[in-house]
Amino acid sequence: RSTARTTTTTWSEGRWAGKRALEFRSTGDRVRFSVPGEHRATTCILWVFVEEMPHPYHSLLHSVAQRPGEVRWSLNQDGALGVAVRGTMNPGGPSFHRVVTQAQPLREIVGRWVCFGLTYDSETRVLAHYRNGELIYPSQLPPGAFPAVYGIVELANWGVDPQEPKESKEAIPE
Repeated sequence: RSTARTTTTTWSEGRWAGKRALEFRSTGDRVRFSVPGEHRATTCILWVFVEEMPHPYHSLLHSVAQRPGEVRWSLNQDGALGVAVRGTMNPGGPSFHRVVTQAQPLREIVGRWVCFGLTYDSETRVLAHYRNGELIYPSQLPPGAFPAVYGIVELANWGVDPQEPKESKEAIPE
């Protein structure tokens, strides 16, 4: 059994009438959970309501496994989706395989609910981004792609420090 912990988030009206959603307003708002193990193939799906995008990059999902296969997924200020998957360690630091989609029309993202999806398959070397169920950017991973490794994950924030104590408001059952 796994649980997620929220920090400073609040509940608000969700995508469908009568359903709730977590609201992320400040940099401290987050949901933290653990995804143990290595995963040959993963699918991530998030429903988000974007009110504004004041920064160049906005984290959708960010892991800090700090080993090959670590996944970082973001929404960029121009509406592009980006993902970075950690590769091998080089003398200058870790390498990342980065995939960024073309910019998406902001009128289709800001001020509305949007479903973003990401699929990652290290065996077939396919990485794909989706918006509202439509494939918007298929891409190939390099040969020797690592299985996805998440470890401790946060939704909606950069800079996870697994040692940092968090004030958790509420546990969310799996």
